[in-house]
Amino acid sequence: HRDYCFQSPAAVIAGTLMGARRVNLFFDNVMIKEPGAEAATPWHQDVPYWPVVGDQVCSVWMPLDPITPENRLEFVRGSHLWGKAYMPKDFSNPSRSYEMEGTGFDAMPDIDARRPEFEFVAYDMEPGDFVVFHGHVIHGAPGNLTSRYRRAVITRWTDDDARYAGDKHDRIGPPFPRCGLKPGDPMTCETFPIAWEAPIP
Repeated sequence: HRDYCFQSPAAVIAGTLMGARRVNLFFDNVMIKEPGAEAATPWHQDVPYWPVVGDQVCSVWMPLDPITPENRLEFVRGSHLWGKAYMPKDFSNPSRSYEMEGTGFDAMPDIDARRPEFEFVAYDMEPGDFVVFHGHVIHGAPGNLTSRYRRAVITRWTDDDARYAGDKHDRIGPPFPRCGLKPGDPMTCETFPIAWEAPIP
């Protein structure tokens, strides 16, 4: 994983698309849906789950198995520009949202019931392809009713605009270790290292 995060083009791609002077590796993870898994990934944004705020937060999503119409990720085009942050869903019980006092998060619209109102983007992909998406874009995915695994390596990146928000929530999101940052601090630290810096013109 370390070689992929720091030696692959992922950091350069994230930084270039964000127009960043430098990018920090926020975290990485592997997502797995077993063959025949019926549970859908609910419509959600990523940033409300995480101890970070800012506009320049993105994910590089790379599948390890073919992604076909039966199990591909869907994005609501332009939803990262709505200026909204939506209450995170409990992935184990998508009918339940986490109650997060003081965040100002809105209730997620019923995307499925209102599908004609939105435009969706989805891609068939092969292992090694990738899609990069904004931390506030609404996305979701069906269950995996195919006979093969659906695995993906996902790296998460921030630029200078992002700030640590460890006070935003304590009950959900990845179990980050204590990183020594205070709310409002830039993300650079040992836990969130700089992975790429733009060449000086």
